[in-house]
Amino acid sequence: MMSPPAGFDPETVDTGTTPSRYTDILQTKKLMLGGTHRIHYDMDRDMLWRYDIVLDTHPNGMRFSVFDENGDLLATNEYFSVGGGFVVNEKTEGGFMRVSEELHF
Repeated sequence: MMSPPAGFDPETVDTGTTPSRYTDILQTKKLMLGGTHRIHYDMDRDMLWRYDIVLDTHPNGMRFSVFDENGDLLATNEYFSVGGGFVVNEKTEGGFMRVSEELHF
């Protein structure tokens, strides 16, 4: 989950380096966005796991929201795991509903 924000392409990243990169983020409390912009990132403060909230579109989803230093919302997006290693959102080609309608559970 940390690879895309840290500027790594999930298709090509050497997954063997994930544990050391994760540890580095936890220890330094720094996260590189897009490979060019370093921000302060404290996982205990900045990552909220809301297991009590189920998103309306699909039960296996996550909402990511980004706030500025004043707590104002800058951007938000929802992502859904629909099986077979596929993760979609409303902007995914074909849209979420098209993908979910083709799945047979």
